[in-house]
Amino acid sequence: MSIQIEMLAQKHVLEIGGPSSLLSTWYPLFKDITFLNLSDSMSVHHQSAAPRNTLALLNGDASKEETFRNNNISENFDLV
Repeated sequence: MSIQIEMLAQKHVLEIGGPSSLLSTWYPLFKDITFLNLSDSMSVHHQSAAPRNTLALLNGDASKEETFRNNNISENFDLV
């Protein structure tokens, strides 16, 4: 399956566990990216890898509603 570039352009993105090298080639296409890291220990490495269009770099468990509430993540995302 190939992904068409126009499907990614100017999207609001939530990446769980990122930034990642797997998606990094597409970062410049996105309007903005919110990263939700799985633990505090990942933050330092990921801050240095975060692209310029990073909206937020947060920590928490993506399977828990309070993570989104506590980090004020209330936006609608085009891609997760």
